[in-house]
Amino acid sequence: MGVGSPIEYQDALQRLFAALCMGLFIGLEREFSQSAKGEEVPAGLRTYGLIGLLGGVSAYLSMSLGPWALGVAFLGLSAVTVTAYIEARELRSQQHETGGIGVTSEVAGLLVFALGALAMEGHTKVAGTCAVLVAVVLSAKKPLHDLVKALGQQDMVATMKFAVITFIILPILPNTPFGPYDAFNAHKTWMLVILISGISFLGYVLSKLIGADKGIPLSGFVGGLVSSTAVTVSSAKRSKTAEALSEPLALGIVLACAVMVPRVALVVGAINGPLALHMWPTYVAMLLASVVNIYVVYRIMKRHPVVEGEHQTEQTNPFELQPALKFALVFAVITFLVRAAQSAGATGGIYAVSALSGLIDADAAAVSLAEQAKAGAGSLPIHVAAQGVALAMIVNSLVKAFLAWSLGSRLTGKLVITAMVVVAVVGTVIAFSLT
Repeated sequence: MGVGSPIEYQDALQRLFAALCMGLFIGLEREFSQSAKGEEVPAGLRTYGLIGLLGGVSAYLSMSLGPWALGVAFLGLSAVTVTAYIEARELRSQQHETGGIGVTSEVAGLLVFALGALAMEGHTKVAGTCAVLVAVVLSAKKPLHDLVKALGQQDMVATMKFAVITFIILPILPNTPFGPYDAFNAHKTWMLVILISGISFLGYVLSKLIGADKGIPLSGFVGGLVSSTAVTVSSAKRSKTAEALSEPLALGIVLACAVMVPRVALVVGAINGPLALHMWPTYVAMLLASVVNIYVVYRIMKRHPVVEGEHQTEQTNPFELQPALKFALVFAVITFLVRAAQSAGATGGIYAVSALSGLIDADAAAVSLAEQAKAGAGSLPIHVAAQGVALAMIVNSLVKAFLAWSLGSRLTGKLVITAMVVVAVVGTVIAFSLT
């Protein structure tokens, strides 16, 4: 927007109103959080609302007068903010109050001004999203501070390692297939390394924040939205070194595996509606079996509650890169075998291909078979495609049972094997008799 060409009157009012609302929203959080602790509220709902409006008006003036108008307004607000902060510190010192005084509210005020200006420039969606994020960060003071207090030296080292493999190594790896059948991709393989390590680290952080019996199952469910196999590997390895967590970790694995069923159903439904409809008995049966397993493992876990001090002392290595690298190597080898089997193009080998795909992830077989079953004349029969997708899910469930048994503690392996065998048997009966 150039100098001398201000926006229309109606648009200006709408953007000013948005700037005011964003300031009021953040001010509401500030006033509520400070008054809830019985503290004096130096800047609250009205102050932040006016700061947001000031940002919008200053940006509007800069459209006619030049960008200097916005800069002068921001410098003036900064001067007032600094003066108020110094006076507050002096008053606290005179009253001999212990503890320091932070600058969070002051920084939030300057940010509200910037968001108001951003809204006036027409970026109301970006400004609104930022306002919500600011309010969330401000309201999360206690859990964030509790997390920092709970972290130790080893936790910080683990965090730095995870940052290095995610933000330094991953971007420089080529994201192009190579090798026989184009079966290898360094970028995607390293993504798997990050996923496995990240799930383990997420479970550790959540267990520190809300307790092992809640944090670990929650991280398993969230991780299952991406890869239940990765959850199984990381959780099983953890149970081996922290046997007191065997039951919560087993519940996390079972939750992650349960997510696989609706995830595959959604993938198939998005590609081939008739195939998804044909498979609904298999989906429902396997999901119900998973829900029963979740309930049983949960009841077992509640009979042996985790002692908070115990789980925090035993879990000493939240970030283990070596198991993730080994799993990534196995992933690459199996991917090559799956591509080799698919290149044969024989319809009679579809079950073998599905089983091989299930060794890695059921989604791969689901996408391939759903596409082949809708290709038109000469396409794969729908019942064969349905049984192929089901077979991939069944094999994947059994693979995760084997991983839990071979990598995890005896109790975790026992619970997961029982649950996965039940799901596999139910899926096999329904898929190969009703579909």
